[in-house]
Amino acid sequence: MRIFVFSCILSIMFVPLDVLADDTSNPSQKVYTFGLIQQDVESNPIEDSVSINVEVLFPTKLESIPWSPRPVIGATINTDNDTSQLYGGVAWQYDFSDKFYTEIFLGGSIHDGEEDPDTVPAGGRKTHRAYGCPVNFRESLSFGWRLSSEYSLLAIVTHMSNANLCDSNDGLTNAGLRVSRTF
Repeated sequence: MRIFVFSCILSIMFVPLDVLADDTSNPSQKVYTFGLIQQDVESNPIEDSVSINVEVLFPTKLESIPWSPRPVIGATINTDNDTSQLYGGVAWQYDFSDKFYTEIFLGGSIHDGEEDPDTVPAGGRKTHRAYGCPVNFRESLSFGWRLSSEYSLLAIVTHMSNANLCDSNDGLTNAGLRVSRTF
């Protein structure tokens, strides 16, 4: 199933289109992003594995307003039976120059990780993270480099936690590299 999802995402990202973007910062265009994420980059990693990240940044309806947020949906699919996430929210982009920019994301995440710290670890693991709630907050910070009018390379750090709204709040911090294509 994961190979099928991965193949579909790649085919969508690299299909030639008649109309391509002139500017990746244009808020009226859709952006597809794909990348590899190192899971659990904190000082004492429990989920030391790699995840596949896919994301869609939708056009904003408020493009006349500076720094208007853009809707985002995405998924981080773990390759080693650790925590995977489906998320949504909004992103703001700030351009440092024609080539370099940053993006801030704020939203929510549904995960398949454990909520209770007393749950017996699965898969022969000695420990696991306990996220406390089935739905958590998710935020990320990306730094992007526009390689062309269509493609960008992004370094990203993400964090998921429940802000101590539930009993357990181990949180999860990931980091990685992504490629985006603007349509």
